[in-house]
Amino acid sequence: MTMLCYFEGVLLMLFGGIFLYFILPVLKPLTFLLLLIGGDGLVIIGYVCLSIFFVIGSLFILLGWGLWNLKQWARRMSMLLALVGVFAFPVGTAVGLIMIYYLKKPEIKYAFQ
Repeated sequence: MTMLCYFEGVLLMLFGGIFLYFILPVLKPLTFLLLLIGGDGLVIIGYVCLSIFFVIGSLFILLGWGLWNLKQWARRMSMLLALVGVFAFPVGTAVGLIMIYYLKKPEIKYAFQ
């Protein structure tokens, strides 16, 4: 589970870069509203998206570190994220339910105390 958090964090950071390089040029015609306000709308959207992906990716890496070191806050946060993931049918549902089941086991609770 720890490696999954590390992996997801790195993937989110990479996806931010891919978004900036490949997908943003497709959205260029839609940035005319920001150009009317002033500034380069495409650059603004790109940096905002890249920043969001970088922050979320960093939080997942921090969560992986917390799980690796058996921190109670990391267990709670993982359960919360697993609960949110249950709504991402079908893969998120399966992974989320497995994570919740695993993190609720008495021996796992004890290990994180």
